[in-house]
Amino acid sequence: MSNYDITAGIENRIWAAIDKSISNNDKATFRELLSFVRNVTSKSIAHDSLTVFKQYIFFFSNFYSLSFSKYKNNPSYLSLYTLCAEMAALHLKEIILYEIKIFYKGSSVRGHEAEFYYWGFFGFNQLLFSMVNNHDTVQFEDALGEFSQINLRSRDFGLDNKIQSLKSGENTIKDQAECVFQ
Repeated sequence: MSNYDITAGIENRIWAAIDKSISNNDKATFRELLSFVRNVTSKSIAHDSLTVFKQYIFFFSNFYSLSFSKYKNNPSYLSLYTLCAEMAALHLKEIILYEIKIFYKGSSVRGHEAEFYYWGFFGFNQLLFSMVNNHDTVQFEDALGEFSQINLRSRDFGLDNKIQSLKSGENTIKDQAECVFQ
């Protein structure tokens, strides 16, 4: 049996379709493709596939950036650009707050939990950075509103025992640093 991945490269085709839907100012097609991307990120979490997750998590900030560029050159893109910005922040929040948290909370598999959080926050950071870079204060404030709803604590990352170990003073400074970053 071959180890050939039949989905290899499909993310490039999906991105090309998203690019075309935005270039054509086609909200209906964009929504369908957004749904596909969201389903792929959800399934990658459920199957503990960090590689696939990392391929798609930046689509959200990228489609915001593309739609912003189109809107700046042509005001008729306002509605699609607003949709892209709002959906990017909303979906990133939901991926972090609900999908990663809920999957790992109900799963005995610990897998790549911290890495999923890392890449999810990195994707959200990229969106916020793009908005700041574009001087897009309105959408930045809306995205910050979504971001502020993410309420995670150390226990959500499985760090409670490591933090307790640090508080107990049983380890040296070097041991403590290694404990946190293992």
